[in-house]
Parts: sequence; C-alpha cells; structure tokens
Amino acid sequence: MGINQSQMLTNRLNFTGNWFIDVGILGFINLMEEVYGWNLKKLEEELTKSQERVYYGYYPFAYFSKIPSNKFINKKIDEWKMDVKKMAYELENELNNKKYSKEEIFNKVWDDFICKLYKKWRWEGTRLPISTSFYTNFLFFNNSLDHNKQKNSLFNAISYSGKEETDILRKIDKTVNKLLPSTDDFPNIFYTNLESRIIHIPFLFVYLLCFIYGFIRVVNKNIVFYSNDIELCYKVNRRLRLMQEDGNKNKSNTILARIWGSLIDVLVEHKSEWSLQNMYIISYKRLDNQTQEGVEYIGIPKLQATILLDDKIREQLNRSIKIGEGETEYVWILEEFIKGNPLYPHIHQHIAYKIKSENSISFLLYPLIVDAKVLELRASSDNRVFSAPSSNYRNIVRDIKEEVRTVSYTIGLLKGIDDDIKQRKNLALALLDALQAEDKNMYMNILLHHLNAKNELCINYNLIKYLQEKIISNPTTFRVYGLALTMGLLSGGENDEQDR
Repeated sequence: MGINQSQMLTNRLNFTGNWFIDVGILGFINLMEEVYGWNLKKLEEELTKSQERVYYGYYPFAYFSKIPSNKFINKKIDEWKMDVKKMAYELENELNNKKYSKEEIFNKVWDDFICKLYKKWRWEGTRLPISTSFYTNFLFFNNSLDHNKQKNSLFNAISYSGKEETDILRKIDKTVNKLLPSTDDFPNIFYTNLESRIIHIPFLFVYLLCFIYGFIRVVNKNIVFYSNDIELCYKVNRRLRLMQEDGNKNKSNTILARIWGSLIDVLVEHKSEWSLQNMYIISYKRLDNQTQEGVEYIGIPKLQATILLDDKIREQLNRSIKIGEGETEYVWILEEFIKGNPLYPHIHQHIAYKIKSENSISFLLYPLIVDAKVLELRASSDNRVFSAPSSNYRNIVRDIKEEVRTVSYTIGLLKGIDDDIKQRKNLALALLDALQAEDKNMYMNILLHHLNAKNELCINYNLIKYLQEKIISNPTTFRVYGLALTMGLLSGGENDEQDR
C-alpha cells in the first residue's frame, strides 16, 4: 500500500485509493460542512486561500466541538450545537483574510475558541472533558493528559506528514489496526495492516481521526458509499445524509428503502456502468474500539450494474417485502440484488407469509425474472459471471423484459384454473410446499390435477409450452418460474400492494 502523495492537497482534495483513509477524508469534509456549512466546493476554496487556516484553525475547533463527553454536556446537545454555531461564525470572522502563522492560528483557536467554549459550559478541570468510542485513550483522549498536553498532542497530530518516525505514528498504527477487520473478514480487498510510515500524505491524522464522520447511521448500521471518485462519493453520501435526516420522523424501514433508491438514482444520473462498478457499500454495525460486528464490504458487480441502469427494472427492484411478523421482518430486494444474493428465497417467504396472514401479496414478477436470468447466466458461464466479462451482459435487460411479458401472459391463462379465490389460495399453498421441498414432480402433479378439470387449459399450447420449458425441462430455475405461476394465482398484476 505504498502511497506517496506529498502534493495530494493543493487547492483540491483527492482520494488516495486506500478506502480507510478516503473515508476519513470524506469524514473531514462532512465535519467541516456540519460546523461551518461548507460544501466540497467551498472547502476547496478555503484550502486555496490558506491550508493553515483550515487545518490549524477551522478543523481543531470543529473536531473538539464534536467530542465533548456526554456527562459534560448532560444531554443538552441542542444547546451545545447552538453555541458551536455561534462561535464557528465568530471564528470565521476572526481568521478570514488575516495572516497568521500556523502556530499563531492554532494557539488562538485553542485558547480563544476551544477552551472558551468549554469554559462557557463550566469546565474547570485540568483537561478538556472529551471522549470518543473509536479512539479511546489515544493521544489527547488519554485521561492522564492535562489540557496543555492535549493541545500539544493535537498540534503534533495535525503536523505529522509521514516523513518521520514518531511516537504518534506507532500509537495510531496500533490503534487503527486493531479496528480493521482481517483479510478473512474482507477477503476481496487488501487494506489491513495499515502502516502510516510509508504513507506520505499531509494531514494524514486529521483524516484518520475523522473516519467515523464518514458514515451515516441508518437502521442500526453505520454505512458509507465509497468510490475512488471524491466528487461522486461526496455527492452520493451527502444526498443520503440529507435524506436520512429528513426521514427521521418516518419508519426506519422506509428510510433505508429511500436511501437505497437514492444511491442508485444518483449513480444512474451519470449513465455509466463504470460509476456503478466502482462504488462500494461499507457497513459497520458498531464504530467503537471493541471487536467489530456485522462488517460488510459490498461491491456492485458488472452484471448488476448493467441491469440497474434500466429505469423500469431498477424501479421494480427498489422495493421492500414483508417476510414475517414484526417491524423488522422486511427485506429490501435491491440490497439483496446488489449483494449478489438470490431473490427467490425471500419472495417465497413473502408469499407464504402473506397467504397465511390473509393479506394481499406484492406482485414481484420482475424480481423473479431477474433472479432467473442471473441464475441462468451464471450456469451458462460456469459460475464465473461475476468475475469475468461476458458479451451476454448487453442482452440481459432485453431478455428480462421479454421474459416478463411471456410469463405475465401465462399467469393470465392460469388464473382461469378456478374462479374461487379461496380455492386458488389452497392450490398456491400446496404448490409452495412442493417448491419448498424442491420437488418438481410433486409440483407438476398438483398443478396437473387441477388443470384436468379445465379442458381449455389442458390443451392450451402456450401454457403447455411454458410448463414443458420452464418447469419440466429446466433443472436450473424451475423453482423461480414455478413460484411466478404460484404468485400469479393470487395477485392482480403490477398494481398490487407494494409493502414499502
């Protein structure tokens, strides 16, 4: 991971190619936007005017305004934020268009703004009452340091350039590396064993300290969408953050669905498979200094990227389905699709739950056909479809839409099997049991038994052709096509209820 970018920061921020550092850069941008209201463009303008003012002045105040201990502010977070905003405005007026050395800037901000803010809240101790769950006991968080040593520690951290071997370097390497999952956790990418001594990036520790601010907290997960394109990454995450904040009053499941939809919408605006293929979803269940839980690093493979660029298919995949009792028993089809997980098990579970709870089901034909076509393509490509280019990709969207029309027509025919919805429901339950058992013969016996009572269906060429090609002679996806027919017995079409 030899990163040598001593000129990385001029008037622009750039990513390094190391996702851990890059998420820290994103966190730095988020922090400055939260405290000063600067978007990426404005921040780069301020960097052009003076890097020293940004890193030694605006940043220290912003960072220390985020880390007072909960006990110190006594849950009065709104009042604290109001004081921070007021002093941030005063700080901008103080530093704007004035020439100070970096030492003068830092000393002024520490004494006249950081300490003043804490004193306003009746700080009288020997050290600033700060805490973080991520860098516990590191540098200025160490309980043994008084506020002067905290001050010196922060200054040294900001000033470190990676060119010298120092105690701060060894400490932060030790701190960061115990938080990084192993190669067993993330086998698809190498980023473990971070060595700061070979990373020559100005203000490296500023970014590492801002790592946690790159994430958005959504439904018990900390997520960030990462691309090596800083503008695209910032745009996507900013939109998601604003949407999540606006949706806090809504149910959490709705927020997550909107976030997934927003991610894809932003990327599709670029109309580029490259953008989709180079965007990763990084998820931590918890961001603290304990053993990490629920860590995921999800890429968007080329096949999924190709399919998601189609507006109709993307709309049909961006929906949630209820699979059981309880507020959390939902699955977002789009998320499962991006992860490369099969959709069939979730849709089967949804239909079974809805029948037994006597609720109307969602019509999920597009997701089922997408699932079928992906499975078929994987089988024809000897399971290498997600890692190797394929000329079949360019046809898959067309094939999905044509198959949807064919299956939809067949579903319309099968509905004539019985006019009584209760009888169709009983038939559907029996067919679901056969599919659950993966028993093709049982499925066909049950269906043919009911078809025998309808002579016009028994001799319908299109229906018989479907059963022969999609069920009887289909070892790969017969369950998917069988589930499509079963679902069709109970639903009215695309306008049926959508869970979320």
